[in-house]
Parts: sequence; structure tokens; C-alpha cells
Amino acid sequence: MSDLEVGKPKVTNSKRNWNSEEDKRLQEITQTMNTSSINWGLVAQYVQTKNSSQCSYRYNKLMKKDKKVVWNRCEDIKLLELIETKGTSNFQDLTQYFPGKTELDIFERYKKKLDPQLKKSKFDTEEDALIVKLHNEYGNKWNDISKFFKDRTATMIKNRYYSFLKSKIEIKPIGIKK
Repeated sequence: MSDLEVGKPKVTNSKRNWNSEEDKRLQEITQTMNTSSINWGLVAQYVQTKNSSQCSYRYNKLMKKDKKVVWNRCEDIKLLELIETKGTSNFQDLTQYFPGKTELDIFERYKKKLDPQLKKSKFDTEEDALIVKLHNEYGNKWNDISKFFKDRTATMIKNRYYSFLKSKIEIKPIGIKK
């Protein structure tokens, strides 16, 4: 690894898309590392224009080629134990315990499935009415609608709407005269 040039990260707009040179540098540096324990800070220094989270995410995206991330019960238990001891302030630190999973994978698994603050009981009539009202106002902007529910995710609300509520709403044709 001594022949790889590591420099101080350049200050650039890191939100832009990856270019071929950045992908090449990412692949060069990660090929020299053990895939189960990649040092993303070192990778980011080598890539120079991206931070460690962006490098981890891009690497996993390139390697997985849009494969669905699968979690098993043991990983769920392990994640909950780690959250209990380390907290939720830095999901990047948890990637070392879950090879092949990105910071975003871990964050989403916790926030959308495992967070104990999520309400997993059935929707009540008040929640149903609020979903219908907000859907009429916001349309299919489920993330905006979910802000009105402190303990339900956007996916939970969307699924409730499409699986049950949409069929219950009376659809009135517009512009048809009898």
C-alpha cells in the first residue's frame, strides 16, 4: 500500500455524482484492503474528493449492483445491542460489525424496522382519518405526511393507505353529467 498516494482531501462539492477517476481511485484502494474491515477514513483520503460515508456507500453500491440488503434475526439482535451500548449518533462506526452493509443500510434498518419508539400496533380510526386528510392535501408525499405521525414511518403510512384506505375512499368522477 506504500505505492498508493494518500493526500489531504480536496475541498470540493462532494454532493455531485462520482466521476470515473473517483471510481477508479476507490477501486484501487479497496482492492488492497481486507473487504471485511475496510478503513473508510483512509479510503476517503485516497479518493480525496469524498468523505468516508460517501466512499462506503459508493463501494457497496458498486459491489452489490443494486442487490437487496437482507437482514437476519441475529443481525437485528446484534444491531439492537450495539445501539444500546454505542447509541445512535454514529452509524458509520457500526459498519465494522456488519460487513457488506453501508451506514445507510444500518440507519434505515434501525429507524424503519427496529426502533423501539415505532408504533407496531394496528392503525386506529383517528390515524386512518388523518392519513386520508393529509393524502388529499399532500398527495403521495409520504415523507411529508409521516411528519405528522411521531411513531409511524412513511412506509407504514403508505402501506396502510394502499392496502386498506384507498379501497374505502369513495371516488367521485369529475366532469360526468347524468
